[in-house]
Amino acid sequence: MNFYQSYLEHVTQLHATQISNLNQQPYIVHLLAVRDNAFKAGYNDLLTQMIALGHDSIEDTIETKESLTQYLNSINMFDEHIEIVRNGIVLLTDPEGLEGKAKMDHFKERVSIMPEKVLAVKISDSVHNVECLNHYVKVDFDDAKKHHDKYCLYLETYQSRPDLANKNRIVSLLGTLSKNLDDTEILFG
Repeated sequence: MNFYQSYLEHVTQLHATQISNLNQQPYIVHLLAVRDNAFKAGYNDLLTQMIALGHDSIEDTIETKESLTQYLNSINMFDEHIEIVRNGIVLLTDPEGLEGKAKMDHFKERVSIMPEKVLAVKISDSVHNVECLNHYVKVDFDDAKKHHDKYCLYLETYQSRPDLANKNRIVSLLGTLSKNLDDTEILFG
């Protein structure tokens, strides 16, 4: 078994008892959707796919940065690949205790320094979250506004980051997110 398949099984076990509050499906469905969104936009390398699968593992399970590192070592990943996956997941993890403006300011700071593949995973996560808002739950204005604010931040980041090598891929994800947000705004009439 390759390390990607091993990691998929590991993440599935970590989230085994969780149900998404957005669509009432097993949480792994969300993780696979985020992975698929990144893949469809052209982020199909193994490390990006692993970051997508693990993007909520430290935030929502017993996984820690240290246990993640130990696990990735146990499946014989190269040290430089472990660092990319681990650091990507850590950047995607919301810190505990921040709310409101402080949380959004911290989010803005993290997004501005995310490597491109990590930014792609974050936008892919937002794409799926907004898609779920539109199809599975009663849309709450505050949730829709939060995602709109994140979209504006992603757009600002995209425009200010000359280091993004695959801007067309980011544009593809932003276009999907924009369409999903438009659908949400239609729901508000």
